[in-house]
Amino acid sequence: MLESDVLETFGQLLPEDDYLPLLLTVSPRLVMPSGDQDYFAHEQIATWGLSSCGGLPEYPATAYYRTYETRVSDDAHLFEFVVLMTRTS
Repeated sequence: MLESDVLETFGQLLPEDDYLPLLLTVSPRLVMPSGDQDYFAHEQIATWGLSSCGGLPEYPATAYYRTYETRVSDDAHLFEFVVLMTRTS
């Protein structure tokens, strides 16, 4: 259960709109670009097709984590990713 004071505190950081807060348990899975679990190599192509620029799939160029996914409707799916961002000088 999400506590109302937590929702109110974080809600002040967001633009005014309607939101659906979710409390999820996730198990991050490390995904390598072009691997079996890569969204960009599989689900994105199934949904949007190949890129019109060169006819290739999008390439994330970095490993990332898949955390949560669920069907939203018969023709919509929600995917959540965590991408580590590092600064190089």
